[in-house]
Formats: sequence, structure tokens, C-alpha cells
Amino acid sequence: MEYAGNICKSNYHTSLWLTWWFKLLALAGIISAGVAFYNFRINVIKNQKIKLQQQVNEQTHQLIQSTNEEQKARKEAEQAIKEMEQKNKELEQFVYIASHDLQEPLRTTTSFVEILQRQYQGKLDEKADKYFNFIMDASDRMKTLIKDLLDYSRIGAQKEFVPVDCNVIVQGVLADLGNAINQAKAVITAEEFPVISGYTTEIKQLFQNLIINAIKFRKKDIAPQIKISVHDTSDQWQFSVEDNGIGIEEQHREKIFLIFQRLHTKVQYEGSGIGLAHSKKIVEIHGGRIWIESEPGNGTTFYFTIQK
Repeated sequence: MEYAGNICKSNYHTSLWLTWWFKLLALAGIISAGVAFYNFRINVIKNQKIKLQQQVNEQTHQLIQSTNEEQKARKEAEQAIKEMEQKNKELEQFVYIASHDLQEPLRTTTSFVEILQRQYQGKLDEKADKYFNFIMDASDRMKTLIKDLLDYSRIGAQKEFVPVDCNVIVQGVLADLGNAINQAKAVITAEEFPVISGYTTEIKQLFQNLIINAIKFRKKDIAPQIKISVHDTSDQWQFSVEDNGIGIEEQHREKIFLIFQRLHTKVQYEGSGIGLAHSKKIVEIHGGRIWIESEPGNGTTFYFTIQK
């Protein structure tokens, strides 16, 4: 009887696992666990999404702020450039008008002084003759200064760049300076040059100024040796004009490019002191820069770049 009871208990436990309600409870438990795990994952994903959205919003805000600041800075820079260009135009116009208007009273003054000089030269004392000569010399210098100012104001007046063959330009300059080259017994060598985009007249004036400068500031009793060359950089042409002249001290390397700045007296070297200022302006309107390397007594090399 005891053995039979054990068998009955065993059957009871076995039948419990097989009952429908037990299976239903087990299934419900599994589903609940699955739903709980799903909800947990959903919450985790939502939290990550919220954090990610916050990061995106923050970065977007920073980007918008940075873009706004960049746009503001760009607008301010563009406005400053426009104002500078306008001021430059106004200054150039003023220089042109002032220089042009100065010519008429200067011509009148010079004409009357010439008349007085012709009528009274030698008839008054020596001081009077000397004063007449001083006035005429000053008038001539004023004419030169006015012409130089007019030339300076006209630089870049041409509206569009054109192809400029620097070989033709340099050969033309050397032909124009033939007398000065022969008198100084200068030896000038030039490389093969490229065709650049620029203003023909201004490029010719640039080479002419630098070559004249090399001839003018030569050593006493030593013939000028001048070498004109060009180097191809990635986005520019770098030209150089090298001489064996008197050289320039380091503290004057920037001053020489200022308008009407002279390092020597007119007795030592003639000129108005505007040639290198012209050269600097010409180079800058072509998107380049100009500088020198020099040592007193050992010559000077002028470098300038022109955008391709």
C-alpha cells in the first residue's frame, strides 16, 4: 500500500507539469519577462536618444553660433575692404585733381619768372640772378613732383588684366634705356620670362623703375652688373632684379618704398624718390608683394611676385 501511494504521488507531480493552467502560467511568466526586458531596452534606447538629441542640439547651436560669428566677421571684413577701396579711390582722385589743378598756377608762375629772368638777367646784382635761378630750379622740381603724383594716381586705372609677355616688356625697357645703359657701361642679363596676366603699361613701368634704380645706385668706377630672373612657384611668378651696386642698410628697407622718401640728396643721385613707391603699388594691384635683400657695399636684389 505504501508503494502504491508513492506511485500516486509521482503521477500527481508529473501530471502537474502537464496541466494546461501550469503551462499557461509559465507562458505568462515568460511573456512578462520578455515584455519587461523589452521595456527596459526601450527605456535605455530612449535615454540614449535623448542624450544624443541633446548633443546634436548643442553642436547645432554651436555650429549656428559659429556660422553667425563667421558671417558677421566676413561681413565686417567685406565692409572694411569696401571702405578701404572707397578711401583709396577718393585719395587717388584727390591726388589727381590736386596735381592737375596745381599745374596751371605753376605754369603761370614759371612763365612770369622766365619773363623776369630774360628781362633782368645780368641787369641786377648777383643775388637777384641767384634768386631767379633758385625759383626756376624749384619750379622744375615742382613740375616733376606733380607729374609723379599724376602718374602714381593713374596706376591701375586700366579696368581689366590682359596677357603680358614679359620678354617683350623687358626688351622694350632695355631699348628705351639704351643711352643710360651705354653711359654707365652696364651689363644686363635676362632670363626667359613667362606671359603673365596684368596691366601692360604698369608692368613695363615696374621693370623700368627697378632697372633704372640698379643703374643709378652703382658703385663709383664700377660698371653695373644687373641680372633679371624669374622663379616659378606654385601659384605665383617670383621675379628678381639683382645688382652689384652700393646696397641698402637694413633699417631703410621699408622706407625706400614710401612715396617721396629719399636716402640720398639730389646732388648725389637725381630723382624725386617716388619710383619705388610706384613699383610697390604696381606689384600690389597685381596681387603680389615686393621686398629686397641687400648688404651695404655688396649690391641689392629686388624681389617681387605676380599672381598667375
